[in-house]
Amino acid sequence: MLWFANQLGLNTEKINRLNIGITTSNLSSNYLVIGLGAAGQDRRWPKENYVYLINMIRREYSNLEVRLLGGEDVVDDANYISEYTSAVNCTGTLSLMDSAHVVSESKMYIGHDSGLMHISAAVGVPVLEISKHPMTGYLWHANSSKRFGPWGVKYTCVQPVIGLGSCVRWCKETQAHCICAITPEEVY
Repeated sequence: MLWFANQLGLNTEKINRLNIGITTSNLSSNYLVIGLGAAGQDRRWPKENYVYLINMIRREYSNLEVRLLGGEDVVDDANYISEYTSAVNCTGTLSLMDSAHVVSESKMYIGHDSGLMHISAAVGVPVLEISKHPMTGYLWHANSSKRFGPWGVKYTCVQPVIGLGSCVRWCKETQAHCICAITPEEVY
């Protein structure tokens, strides 16, 4: 991850290379990033939940800006979210490198298991992952945060306690399903 971050031109000085832990934090930053993208629809939390979450955050932390990041595939969701919140919509307008720079200067990343989540971890930004994989699910599954979560940063994964319906060992649906069981209050 450090090699990747360096290839993007990101500052990795704040990473302690011996134990890959945070050695400093970005105290001057006044924003957090919400990453809306994910590999599939089944891994994306509903846009209405983000609206509720962002409004909760802004009520409690009025001086903290929220920036939405993601590719062209999430522009419609981001437009909806920014219509009902004060979030700054950067989706579909920034390159991966520019998005990585925005993330690297943020206080925190909130979002799905994605490239931006791992870039956040690589440059020492704390991560809150919203995952579809149930806590009781198979540890070695491709969506397991215990297997593929970010390393070396303050990290929390919010996930369903158990899968919905027949999703006992993992979420089997191709559209948002088990991830919908996570409430904005739990993420907050």
